[in-house]
Order: sequence, then C-alpha cells, then structure tokens
Amino acid sequence: MHWYRTPLEKEKLKSLHSRDNLKGGLQTIGYLLIIILTGILSILSIEILSWPWWIITILIHGTVIKFTINAVHELVHGTVFKSAPTNSIFCKLFAFIGWHNHYAFWASHLKHHKYTLHFPNDQEVVLRPPHHFTLKEFFKSGFLNLFSIYEIIKLHLYISRSLFKNEWNHKTVSALNETEEKKVTHWSRLLLMGHLCLSLVFFLSGYWYLIIIISLTPAYGNWLFYLINNTQHTGLVDNTNDFRLCCRTIELYPVFRFLYWQMNYHTAHHMYPGVPCYKLADLHKAIEHDLPVSTSGIYETWKQIISIQNQQLIEPEYQFVQILPKSINTY
Repeated sequence: MHWYRTPLEKEKLKSLHSRDNLKGGLQTIGYLLIIILTGILSILSIEILSWPWWIITILIHGTVIKFTINAVHELVHGTVFKSAPTNSIFCKLFAFIGWHNHYAFWASHLKHHKYTLHFPNDQEVVLRPPHHFTLKEFFKSGFLNLFSIYEIIKLHLYISRSLFKNEWNHKTVSALNETEEKKVTHWSRLLLMGHLCLSLVFFLSGYWYLIIIISLTPAYGNWLFYLINNTQHTGLVDNTNDFRLCCRTIELYPVFRFLYWQMNYHTAHHMYPGVPCYKLADLHKAIEHDLPVSTSGIYETWKQIISIQNQQLIEPEYQFVQILPKSINTY
C-alpha cells in the first residue's frame, strides 16, 4: 500500500540511513552494562542488605530488562551495526535474557510495518474494539505478576511444538519458508532448555536467588515499559495511509529514551524504518515541521490517552485525529 512519508532530500536521507558502529555499540553495550549493573546490585542487596533493599534493587533490575524487546526490535531490523552477524549476535543475547522469540516477532513485525493498524493484515496492534487501560491492570502487571512467567513458559512450550496460541502468530510464522519456520521452534526450545539448565545450576549450587535475577524477570518490573510502550498507537486512527495519524511521538527524558531505544520517535520510525535508532532524533528534527505536535512526557501523554478512552466509553467508534500541519498535503 502507498504510505505518506515526509519528503526528504536524497543526501539527507542517505546520511540518516547510514549505520555507525560506535553509536550502535554505545547504545547496545551501554544497555547491556545497565542490565549487568542492576543484576549485580540485586545480588549484593540479597547477600549484604535486608529484604526491603532486595525488593527495590530487583524491581529496578526487572524494570531495565523489560526493554530487551526494544533492543530485539532494533537489532532484528538490522540497523544498529553495519555487520549483520553483529546485529544477530546481540539480538539473540537480548532475546534470551528477555525470553523473546525474535524470529516469531519479526514475522509479525514485518506485517505491522507494511500494514500498520490495517486489520486483519496487521494484528500485532489491534485498536478495535478499543482496549481500555485501567489502574487495576497497571498495578496487576506493573510490579509483580507471577502468572506472567507461567504464561511465557506456556507460550514457548506451544511454539517449541510448532503450535501457536492465536491465529495471528500461526498465520505470520506459517508464511515463512521451512528453514525460517524451524528457527522459530528451535529458538523457543533453546530458551526453555537454557533457562531450565541455568535454574538447576543456580538451585543446586545454593545461589537460588540467581533464578529470580536471571530467569524469572518476566514476573516483575513491567511498570515503566507499560507506561511508555503502550503509547505508540493507542486511541489513534486505524485504516489510514498516514503514519502521522496512526503513530504517536512523545518527548521523554534522555534516560527513558535510552532504555526505550529511542522508540518514542515512533512516527519517524514508521516513516523510515531503516533509520538506526540513534539517528531517530535527527530524523524527527528533519521532519518535525510536517508532524503533529508531540506530547511531552508520560503524564501528558497518558492524560491524552485517558481522555480518548473516556470519549470511547461514550462513542466506541471514536478515534483521536492528531492535528496535522497545513503546509504539506497528505495522500
């Protein structure tokens, strides 16, 4: 389908698409070091400090690890490093840490970019009927949710047997060639066996708490990821060919942008998905004149989303139409 993209000069676009191993390394290694640091702090708190500190440090560790899906997202796009094998190695590492099947994710994500919010061709994000985020849901999944580890193990058990819990995942994976489809099932088997072996080693060696810090991370620390990641498309227009109407860009603090792998510039990412994450801020500046005004911070963004949800309680078909600049016509 034909998407509207803000026009850019050829040389500018070429520059934005170029990959930089130094910047890619700073983002990737920097994020990995934060995971390691919060993990070490969690270990030290358990060995040295009292239990309240355990909760605080482990929660921080889980909060950081939740953004491994954003690392996987960028690395599976293949835009972080110049070398495809380097992208692949780090993608597998973060996928293992965060319990993600990057092969299945990419099969779905390709459709999401091609048919963003056009049901049924894109079911990675479905806005109709409106999903209403609630405080109850936030507190249930945001801090401690032991049921989530059961769900993720169950998910990978399904995939490891070439079974899928929903029609969308079955459709996207079955569309792959035989070799790629086998990678999906083999990766889930590797995840299950890898975390099981690590957990047995930790338990038998007496370092039981490493199971919590390494293999049970899906069960805690989802609060920040929940607040940031769910802003991407919520309440916006579906079945449009204009990314400015179906994607939301938000301004975030530098630390949050780093953890989020710059996906707050979500409109820019959808317009030009080949631009590396560390150049999305520059891309955003280059096309900002043609974009809706960005919301500032988590509070302002969720204030907007809550307002949209309240309107949808009255009008279920309501969708928020972001105000576009009049200088350039859309298609």
